[in-house]
Amino acid sequence: MTETIILVILIILIFFQVLHAIKYKDIWNILVQINSIGVKLLLMFLLYSNQTEQTYLLDIVLVLLVLNVVGTIILSRYISKN
Repeated sequence: MTETIILVILIILIFFQVLHAIKYKDIWNILVQINSIGVKLLLMFLLYSNQTEQTYLLDIVLVLLVLNVVGTIILSRYISKN
């Protein structure tokens, strides 16, 4: 039951972040919103792997989390140089 409530809250937050990224067209704002949406999607994967007891998904989530952080750092450095 609590996993379902958390999942609904995460989906609502993602929806509001997409609206915020559409409303404010600043590149830094969009970058932060994309990073935050990625983290929330990974949290949903964690909830799914916890409910279904599929532990191999935890490894996939960790790899995707590292890629999300590294991708954000690379994009922010690229944007700041241009």
